[in-house]
Amino acid sequence: MRDINSFWNSQPVDVGESNTGIINKPKNISKIPIELPEGYRWVDMKNPDIITKFLRLHYYKNRGDWYLKYSNESISKIFNSPAFNKSYSIGLVKGNVLYGYIYGHKHKIHCSGVNDTILSVNFLCLIKQARNKKFAPKLIEELTRRAYLNGIYKTIFLRDANTGFRFTEAQYYHLTLNDEKFIIHDIYIPKREKITFKKRSSIKVSEFTNEDFLKMHAVYQKNFFKFDLYDNISFDEFKYMMTPLNNCNYTVFDPNTGHFASFYTIDNYNFTTNVSIKKAYLYYWVGDSDIIRDTIAYAKELGFDMFDVLKIGENESYVIDKFNFTVGSGTLYYHLFNWKQNIKGSCKVNFLLF
Repeated sequence: MRDINSFWNSQPVDVGESNTGIINKPKNISKIPIELPEGYRWVDMKNPDIITKFLRLHYYKNRGDWYLKYSNESISKIFNSPAFNKSYSIGLVKGNVLYGYIYGHKHKIHCSGVNDTILSVNFLCLIKQARNKKFAPKLIEELTRRAYLNGIYKTIFLRDANTGFRFTEAQYYHLTLNDEKFIIHDIYIPKREKITFKKRSSIKVSEFTNEDFLKMHAVYQKNFFKFDLYDNISFDEFKYMMTPLNNCNYTVFDPNTGHFASFYTIDNYNFTTNVSIKKAYLYYWVGDSDIIRDTIAYAKELGFDMFDVLKIGENESYVIDKFNFTVGSGTLYYHLFNWKQNIKGSCKVNFLLF
């Protein structure tokens, strides 16, 4: 999407240490959708099955022939979230063919001592033959227009490249849980000291009560004030996101302390070799290395091949260094749209997209 880079030059984006806050409060917001070429139209996408298939065929490809393979359960979970708004789930359609897609999710966040409402942007995707038609900027503009109409003027998005105005970046780190699979398929894994992972008998991984979720949410809220940017999740959405769903997300909970950790799954699939790597990605957590050890042990029990973690928040000291994670090849760059903040490093950020 080469047109994206020139597009950002005309947008309200900025980096630096002065004049934090909204960059441009829009006036006279159009109620008319962004104009499209003849035959194309905007469609609110409500069917997770369609989006799952679309993303599997056309979404993110990293080094080599590896693709992110989202499960139907994962996309369904997003679409059934209390915060889901169909007007932020936008398809670009011609005839009966879906040519592009973009998704926005409303968040209550806490940033630099201030509570605010923002929109996160995810799943910007176009089919290959549409990527030279400047549709990516149009998808962004239409989502922006709809957010503006609802009084949301600030946006955050994560990308695997620096668009020129990232405010921080976070490296991926990996821990292999199934070395044999990597060896069989001749996939390189670095040598490291082996650590035994065993889940404590007192740990809960299912059949959580409302009291359990209240306890988790309380420690979540108490802990995250130490960060400059974090997701100020309501109890209802927290409970929804932490409720385990097979082939989507999992939660580990210590009833004695209230400590918990969660992770979600996205498979990495290679179309050339037909090899699928089952990956667990650390999501939100509160506690110490004990709850992380329990979580990694549980992921191994479930048959995951690899456990991934971003170097944000307290992940470096309690996760990466403690359990000999190895540096990966991927980096996520955090960007703000129409919003300027002075956030010093990824250790001050605890914001993730599911």
